[in-house]
Amino acid sequence: MRKMVLMAASLAVLATPVLAHPGGHDDEQQAQAPDKVARSAMLRLITQSKLPTSWSSAQLVSTRERTVKGVHQTVVTFRNDAEPNAARKLLYVALNQEGGFISAGHTL
Repeated sequence: MRKMVLMAASLAVLATPVLAHPGGHDDEQQAQAPDKVARSAMLRLITQSKLPTSWSSAQLVSTRERTVKGVHQTVVTFRNDAEPNAARKLLYVALNQEGGFISAGHTL
């Protein structure tokens, strides 16, 4: 069952660019890139058993910018309402300026 959920979630992430319409919307696609990178990182954590499989259906809450020790980061926040522990319902995924994964955790 777990493998089926992971496969479905992975296919959903991979299929997203195929569903997008072609055209000159580079700015719009770039604005979505942090969300996609963060979701991909979250799915990787699920496959590594670092997050429960229920996170594969987590909802995007927000994307914001921050600076930590002079380094620009993008923080993408997801909510998992299926998570029984209230302190772990939010997941913060930090990305570097180039869009690469830095870290993920339940606190900032």
